[in-house]
Formats: sequence, C-alpha cells, structure tokens
Amino acid sequence: MNPNFITAVQRLHPGVSFRRDVIVQDNSDGSGPFLVAWNLPGNPLTDAEIAAAIAIPLPPVDPLSIHPTWGDLVKAGVATAAQVPTVTATL
Repeated sequence: MNPNFITAVQRLHPGVSFRRDVIVQDNSDGSGPFLVAWNLPGNPLTDAEIAAAIAIPLPPVDPLSIHPTWGDLVKAGVATAAQVPTVTATL
C-alpha cells in the first residue's frame, strides 16, 4: 500500500470514516497494511491519484477558526443560550 494512501483519501474524501467507508488492516505479519474494504464511490485510488492528491498545497489554517464559539454551538443546536457562560467584570 502506498504510504500516502490515508492522507490522500482524507484530502479527496473529507469526512471519510476509516471504520465504515475505507477499512485498512495490518496483520503485523510483516506484509504491511492492506485495503480490506472500499465503500466510497468509484474505485480505490491509484498511485497516480495518490501522488496528485499529495501534491495539492493545503491552505494555511487559522487556529482560532477550528474552535467554535458559544454562538456557533447555539446556532448548531448543540448548546442552548442558558448554557452559555456569563462573564462579569469588575472595574
């Protein structure tokens, strides 16, 4: 298996589940990891497709953008307004 297989699948299929969509197994017998199941549309990636996916430059990520705000959580229905902590400042 191409050593960049997992990264390439993640780039080409964001949100992929490696427990449901793509299953890779290693029996620890020295033969290395191998593909057990490909439950995504199309065929498993070729070495050329893997190389092309790895060559795609990734945009920089703003570390603050990966952490949702309380407002984001309320909008998504994950939290209620009552759960949002209030901050009081004393000057």
